[in-house]
Amino acid sequence: MAPIIRASHDVPGAIEVAPACFGMVPHWADMKLARQTYNARTETGAQKPSFRNAWKRKQFGIIPADNFFEPCYETGKPIRWRIERADGMPAAIPGIWDSGRKTCCCRSRC
Repeated sequence: MAPIIRASHDVPGAIEVAPACFGMVPHWADMKLARQTYNARTETGAQKPSFRNAWKRKQFGIIPADNFFEPCYETGKPIRWRIERADGMPAAIPGIWDSGRKTCCCRSRC
């Protein structure tokens, strides 16, 4: 579990920190799907089954992270690159979350 910063359910206009598993998994799917649903593309998030309900409800938030890894294909092979802020502070990554399974993912191409 990791934290996600989101709008509060209880106090209008307030924010809260809630635990979430990384990888968006809807209630109808097996948790194994999490490895395939790390990123929700802004262009297709509203249509994809894994993301559309949370997207419709505007369940957006911020995922704090010390770093994350992305593949680099410069050599023709996917090599993991660690991405982090130069000053060592946590990054604020835009995310989307689902309260049913307490899962979240990053929004790419925001």
